[in-house]
Amino acid sequence: MQRSHIAALGFGLGGIALFSGMDAIIKHLSSSEHALVVALGRYVCALPFALVIWARAGRPSVTLEMLKAHALRGAIIATAGALFMWALGVMPLADAITLSFVAPLIIPFVAAVMLKERVRMANVVASGVGFVGAVIAVSGGGDAAVASGRDGALYQLGVLAMLLFSLLYAVQVSLLRSRAERDGSAIVGVLGTALPALLLVAPAAAFGSVPATASLPFFLGMGAIGAMSLWMLTEAYARAEAQVIAPLEFTALPWAALFGYAFFAEVPRVELWLGAAIIVAACLWSGWRNTRDAAGIAEAP
Repeated sequence: MQRSHIAALGFGLGGIALFSGMDAIIKHLSSSEHALVVALGRYVCALPFALVIWARAGRPSVTLEMLKAHALRGAIIATAGALFMWALGVMPLADAITLSFVAPLIIPFVAAVMLKERVRMANVVASGVGFVGAVIAVSGGGDAAVASGRDGALYQLGVLAMLLFSLLYAVQVSLLRSRAERDGSAIVGVLGTALPALLLVAPAAAFGSVPATASLPFFLGMGAIGAMSLWMLTEAYARAEAQVIAPLEFTALPWAALFGYAFFAEVPRVELWLGAAIIVAACLWSGWRNTRDAAGIAEAP
C-alpha cells in the first residue's frame, strides 16, 4: 500500500467524522433558524478558518481562471448545502445521512464521465453492497418518523431533497477532484466557502432573518469544523482518485447514529446498525482493493 494512499484514507476518514459532527450542529440550528440562513452562516463562519489555512499554506495566488473554474462548483455547493440543511431539520439525523449515501454510490460513475477515471470492478461491487446496506438501514424510517409525531409529508419532501442533494454532491466532488491537484487544498477551501457564501446572501436575506444571539456560538463551531473537514477531504481527493475516497462517505452513518442518539434522543433502529455494518465492510474492502490496485499488487492465483 502506497504511503500517499494511506494518508488519503486517513484524511478522508477524519474529514467525514468532522463533517458528521458539523451535521449535528446544523440539525440543532435548523430547528430554530431558516435553512438558507444556516447555509449562509455555515460558509461565512468557515471562511475565516479557511483563510487561516490559506495563509499558513503561503498565501497561494488566486487567479481569474481559478475563480471562473470554481464558479460552477460554488453554485452547486450553495444549492446542495441549502437542500441538505433543510432536510436535516425535518428528518432524523441518521435517516438523512443514510439517504446521502446515494452520492458516494454514483461518484465513481460521475467521475468516469467528467474526469475519464476508470471504474474498477471493486467500486462497482462496493457500490452495490453499500446500496443494499443503505436500503436496510433506512427501512422503516418513514413509519418511525410518523410514530414519533413528525410530519410524514415533510419527511417525504426531505427524502426528495436528500436525493437531489446527493446528485449535486456527486457532481461537485468530481469538480473538486479536477481542481484539487492543480489549485491545492488551501485555494479549493477558500473558494469553496467564499463563493457559496456570496451566492447565498441574497436568498438568505429575502427569506430568512437575523439569527438569534444564542445561535451564534453554534454558527462559529459549525464554521470551524466545516473548514477543517473540507481541508482534510480536499487533501484526500488530491492524493487519490475520487472512487478511492468516495466509499469512505459511508462511515458517516455510525457517526450520525451516535450523534443523533446523544444530542437528539433519536434511538437507532436495529436495521440501521445492520445496514451500517454492511456499508462499513464494503468501504473497507473497497479501500483495500483500490490501494492494492494503485500499488500494482497482483492478485494471487
